[in-house]
Amino acid sequence: MVDARGNRERILEAAITIIESEGETGVRVDRVVELAGFTKPVLYHHFADREDLLVQAQGERYRRSFDDALVALSVFKDAESQEVFLDRVSIALADFTSPEGRRRRRMRAEILGATVGRAQLHDAITEANRQFVASFGDFVTRARREGLVSPRRDPRDIAAWWLSVVAGRYVIDVDADRFNEEEWRDIILSMIRSLLAGEL
Repeated sequence: MVDARGNRERILEAAITIIESEGETGVRVDRVVELAGFTKPVLYHHFADREDLLVQAQGERYRRSFDDALVALSVFKDAESQEVFLDRVSIALADFTSPEGRRRRRMRAEILGATVGRAQLHDAITEANRQFVASFGDFVTRARREGLVSPRRDPRDIAAWWLSVVAGRYVIDVDADRFNEEEWRDIILSMIRSLLAGEL
């Protein structure tokens, strides 16, 4: 039996590979099917046209850009106190400002720019943002239940705020020489600590 879902994923991965090395303009149906090892009819069985393939590939790239952040939440799992939990938040900010963190933010900004005039891609990005906010909000809710944080704010609002910090950080990434990295980290850490401790 043919694994249709696997075929779709291989085609999507081929398109993502090309986008990441050459941008959307490099995505040609012939190249995608060659890289994926299929024929055009197989591609068109899964995607209506090239634009549908591009939208699905960009949406998947955007969604995946949050995977590391959500996996990183597991480091907080065994925090035995609020102080340990908040110390781990501080450590996690180091990854946030790493070259890989910058790469993910740049990619998200590029994909956001590609949504102009593309309602289907806009919808895919909006859904990925909603999923991130829901997952992060659930994480804050669990931490609250375990007594690790005591926010007065709704956990999903905190998650939405964090998503806006992540998006806004790109402004600093592209003009890093004009900003004090240490000051930015201190401000964000103070805000997070105040939010999670229920002071804001």
